[in-house]
Amino acid sequence: MFEEIRYKGREGMLAWALHRFTGLGVFFFLLIHILEMSMMGYSPEAYNKALALYHNDFFRLMEFALGMTVLFHALNGTRIVLMDFFDNLMVYHRQMFWVQMLVFAGMALPAAYIMLSPIISK
Repeated sequence: MFEEIRYKGREGMLAWALHRFTGLGVFFFLLIHILEMSMMGYSPEAYNKALALYHNDFFRLMEFALGMTVLFHALNGTRIVLMDFFDNLMVYHRQMFWVQMLVFAGMALPAAYIMLSPIISK
């Protein structure tokens, strides 16, 4: 009886875990961003020093990671909303996950080229 309703993981579990992980990533970025922006009111010199940090390669990689985090979270959220509005799509959740991943890759590859080419071309 319970075998029919038992959650078995796979694409659904992966999408769930990545959605939570990317949500936390966006949340922590927003916390850091608010702290950074508040520095402007207290000490413009400290704010300028913080901005100078963002010109190195590590922060360019982190900016790319943030972009990919937001992109995945948005695409997965859209997939979830579609399944909420159209109940008959629920039976295709695995296929929709892989379509979502193809769209993600299709958007991530050009973004990687644009955002990371200054690092690669050094």
